[in-house]
Amino acid sequence: MTRILKWFWMLSKRLYKKPSFLALMILIPLCVTIFVGAAQKNSGFVRIALAQAQSDDPVAAAVIHDLLAENGLIQFSQLSQQAALDAVKTGQVDEAWIFPENTATQTQDFISGKEKYIVKTITREETVSVKLAREKLSAAMYVFCAKAYYLDYVRSEFSQLDHLSDRELEVYFEEVSVNEDLFVYGNPTDVSGVPPTNYLTSPIRGLLAVLVLLCSMAATLYYFQDTAAGTFAWVQQNRKGLVALCCIVTATANICVVSLLSLGFSSLTGDLVQEIAALFLYSLCCGAFCMLLKQIFTTTRTFAAIVPLVAVVMLGLCPVFFDFREWYLVQHLLPPTYYINACFDSQYLLYMLAYIPICLGIAFLLSRLRQLTLRK
Repeated sequence: MTRILKWFWMLSKRLYKKPSFLALMILIPLCVTIFVGAAQKNSGFVRIALAQAQSDDPVAAAVIHDLLAENGLIQFSQLSQQAALDAVKTGQVDEAWIFPENTATQTQDFISGKEKYIVKTITREETVSVKLAREKLSAAMYVFCAKAYYLDYVRSEFSQLDHLSDRELEVYFEEVSVNEDLFVYGNPTDVSGVPPTNYLTSPIRGLLAVLVLLCSMAATLYYFQDTAAGTFAWVQQNRKGLVALCCIVTATANICVVSLLSLGFSSLTGDLVQEIAALFLYSLCCGAFCMLLKQIFTTTRTFAAIVPLVAVVMLGLCPVFFDFREWYLVQHLLPPTYYINACFDSQYLLYMLAYIPICLGIAFLLSRLRQLTLRK
């Protein structure tokens, strides 16, 4: 064990003398900081201005308060009625929602058929995203509409209850009100230890996985350079593969530690034990994957040429930004897929344990095949 730790220390020490490796290490916390900082700001794909025709309307104030508390793809802002209209005209917002002077009365008139709408919407352009945003408004107004519809129905169908006031009828409505969610969203696996993430920070884990693999590929290039310089000339031929794997995994392990610290300081980690296990196995997956690539692309020039191509393929096919299910088999040829899913599904830890020997086994067979070919 002492010898292994000594090797790890010596190989790590060599890495910190390389400017490119230090740049990769700095890039990871910088990337996380930028994304987390952006997520803390007001951001959204759809911008909606909220305005009240009457500032002391309690129903409109309650709805606007709930909408402003939302933090997601829709960015809400509260403006005066005229400012909201001007914001639509100048393109500062996509749509304005104008609440009437007396929202409760307007809601009652809408239920009874006297009015055709409750909230006036002023839109700049009718798009799919704006139409979907209005579903938020419908959901926010549902509670008040349901109560108004209840009162209207009781008044029209049950004349024997005419002696009761609206407030007395509302008591019965509130007593049988269902507070549970109609739908429960979740994954088929237990993700209770994973904190909720903003849509801007959700790709961070995938981007880190890509950066870690790029670091492994950089470490493979370092090994090519060391081989050309004769650094490991004293190592027996049958052990050079193990030395190459150790060099790659050492570099990857250092980057994984930085990644874990970056996620921790940004409060993006879930279960700590599962995070550590996933990163440890991922470092081995990256090492095994690079060993396989090393046997396919055997020169520094060819290996360096595929680095940007592999990065683009990983960003496009692995579930970093989008999860393309039709590319399921291709996704699982690349290590980032396993790490991204392993943090949410512990079964992927087992898949990673299988992925490592498969890659190393194929790399070993290619190496033996090349040696046999050269002998002939």
